Parts: sequence; structure tokens; C-alpha cells
Amino acid sequence: MNAHEFAREYSRRKIDIDTEGYEPIPEIRKWLEKYPVPERLAPEVTEIEMDGGSEIYTQLCPFWDGEDAGGSNHRRSFRYRLCCWV
Repeated sequence: MNAHEFAREYSRRKIDIDTEGYEPIPEIRKWLEKYPVPERLAPEVTEIEMDGGSEIYTQLCPFWDGEDAGGSNHRRSFRYRLCCWV
């Protein structure tokens, strides 16, 4: 599921990607933090890429250009979570 699909299917409030997509969208962040990654996949991980241009960041904040300090903080937080999942 991508950010646009999530926004269409989310029923608790209307998420307007065009208006809100310049900052991390809290509901998408919460969903990503809880996204189940099966433990059985861990042996298949051969490398962890720490790239601010990775697709996960465009899902969290679709229009983020990678240049603001706020995004950097969110990126560090997700890097930590991704490493912990593995």
C-alpha cells in the first residue's frame, strides 16, 4: 500500500496528500511503525541501506525534498526502527 492508497482507505479522517504531504503524515507514520515484518524474512536480509531517498520516506512524507531538518529527524527515527525490525 502506498501513501495515496492509505489516504483513500483511511476512515477516521480525510487525509489530503496534496495539502499534508510536505510534512510527515502522523497516521501513515503510525501505520509504518506497526507494519508487520515477519521474523522469517530476517535471514534474507544481506544489507541495510540508509538512504534518505528510499521509498519509505516518500510514503511517510510524499513531497519531502530531503532538505529540511525536520525530515532528517524523522529519517533517523525510521532508520532506527528499520534496524530494530531486522
